[in-house]
This record gives sequence, C-alpha cells and structure tokens, in this order.
Amino acid sequence: MRTLFIGGTKRGYQALHALIAHGANVVGVISLRQDEHERERYELPVRALAERHQIPLYETRRMKDRDYADVIAREIRPDLIVVV
Repeated sequence: MRTLFIGGTKRGYQALHALIAHGANVVGVISLRQDEHERERYELPVRALAERHQIPLYETRRMKDRDYADVIAREIRPDLIVVV
C-alpha cells in the first residue's frame, strides 16, 4: 500500500519513524514547517529521516501554499494518507 505522510511536529516525527520501522511503503513525505516561536521544531529531523530512507520530500508551511492536491494525485499517487 502506497502511503503518504504529512506532518512536522515531534509526534509527527515519531509516527513517521514508526511507519518506516514497521515496513510501511512510504512513497512521500510532506513536512509541515512550524512557526518560528515553536520551542520544539522537527522539520530538520523529519527531512533527515525522509532523506535517509530515500523518500521524496516536500516542505511547506501550509498546504494552501502550493496545489498539493495536484502533486498528491499526479506525482505521489498514494493509497493511504497519514496526517499527524
């Protein structure tokens, strides 16, 4: 099953790590950048995890910043989307 992961917080990082550790076929990661004032920022760890496992990575502050519906439908083509 082709899985797309969307997230960027500590909880998101942990969920992505668990998906990969359990053998999920993660075919894309959309990392959500947190606000500058956030104490615990996880964009870099999420990016590093995706890169380490050679998973295509997209980064954004908001899903509205780009037409992600088109990217998801035409490029990533997931069977399942996990949002954390």
